[in-house]
Amino acid sequence: MKKNIQNILFIAISIAFLGFTGCKKQELAEPKAVKIVNLQIRGTKGATDTLEFVKDGKVIAQTINNNESFNLADVKVSVEDENSSLTVRLKGHNEILATRKISSNQFDQIINCYYDGEKVYGNFVTLKIKGYASSGILELVLDGKTIGSGTGTELSKIMSLGVDDGKNRQLQVRKQGETGILLTREIPADQSAQSLAFYYDGTNIFDKIDIGQPVNPANMLLSIKFNSKVNIFQGPADMVVLKEKAGVFTPTDLRIEIKTDGSFSNAVELPSLTAEAGTNYFVKIVKRGTNDDLPYDFTNSVKPIKPESGRKLITFTPGSSSILVITDEKVETTVGPASRRGTVINLLVTDIAQYFK
Repeated sequence: MKKNIQNILFIAISIAFLGFTGCKKQELAEPKAVKIVNLQIRGTKGATDTLEFVKDGKVIAQTINNNESFNLADVKVSVEDENSSLTVRLKGHNEILATRKISSNQFDQIINCYYDGEKVYGNFVTLKIKGYASSGILELVLDGKTIGSGTGTELSKIMSLGVDDGKNRQLQVRKQGETGILLTREIPADQSAQSLAFYYDGTNIFDKIDIGQPVNPANMLLSIKFNSKVNIFQGPADMVVLKEKAGVFTPTDLRIEIKTDGSFSNAVELPSLTAEAGTNYFVKIVKRGTNDDLPYDFTNSVKPIKPESGRKLITFTPGSSSILVITDEKVETTVGPASRRGTVINLLVTDIAQYFK
């Protein structure tokens, strides 16, 4: 009897064991569920390289060979779990530039990337730069790499800068050939449109200038900074304000004293011209205290000295302010008809108020 009971128990345990192992084998053999998702791959390239988007070793999409924005829509891929990913590389290269996660829980998904020629970022910001250098060449340096340079108005441009979420970048301005930093600006990753304005006078850089406003909104505020580049200039000098009508120039009582240290003059307010149809404002550089004498030594210059020398039209805009950076040039004409021969001093003007409004 005891032996029969043992046999029955042995058979029962064996059946249970076989059932358990059978279930395990069945569970292991069950394939993973595969889902199809729809990708929209979009972004911008700052270089002409072709980007390839790769999943499981296969190229599923690629950009065309230009440096424009791209939008690759309706890219269908299969995913098995939350560990699926997409890699980005250059065509013809194996190095992975970036990896993007693909979710298995969402059908429509957007993959963003910006390629700057070296690295792929998750997004980009647009930086509008309005810069002016009155002398010297300045460099724009992003995270230690020079991305632009120039003098005068050459530094004014609109740039796209790659960013990753939560990671700010740093832009610096320095003089070409030097390591000292003139200006540093943080580029937040969460602001899609940003701006930077600055003025460099050859020694100091300003990213803020209080341009002020005229007391009377019908008038215009005017400030001047002058730096001569002509070796026959003899200061000190003033800028006298003239009124012009039908080719006749008449000095006003307004006079701007040019600072000898290269700084900006005190501002003067130009009265409205509304009641004087056909009248324009000009400024003329003169010897200090005079209304007409040019502050130049013309002893060895080609004669005659043209009457328009040293004059410059002022664009009058009611309620506005102008900050004029002025320099000069000497032009001599020795050939052609007698009416063309002679020397003229031209004033070259840049209104930097536009950078700080």
